[in-house]
Amino acid sequence: MLPRWFRAVVGVELVALVALVVVGVRLAQSGLHAAGDAVSWGRSHVTAPASPPPSGQLLLAPPPPAGGPPVLAQVGGPLLQRLDADTALTARGELSLVGELEAMLRSRIEAVLAQIDGR
Repeated sequence: MLPRWFRAVVGVELVALVALVVVGVRLAQSGLHAAGDAVSWGRSHVTAPASPPPSGQLLLAPPPPAGGPPVLAQVGGPLLQRLDADTALTARGELSLVGELEAMLRSRIEAVLAQIDGR
């Protein structure tokens, strides 16, 4: 006979598995449109043609919307430059900390080796 706690764990796992299957089925039925409703960048920007193209013709992507560059292109440059500068500053700070730790470790190792040689 299995212990009561083990049966409880198996029960919780079965409930979690059922919940996962239900969520997976719901997502599969709703597709990306549900994600697009919740998140603005998740929306599909390419719409399907109303009728299939005649045979022998290629289906081309629609032209970009008129109205200027996307918001990411306008804001992305300065944000990425700031991120790059902040990352470089953080890396320099961490590098100086690593250098200090190396110096402290070197002096500690030398002190231990000096005690060993003194015996």
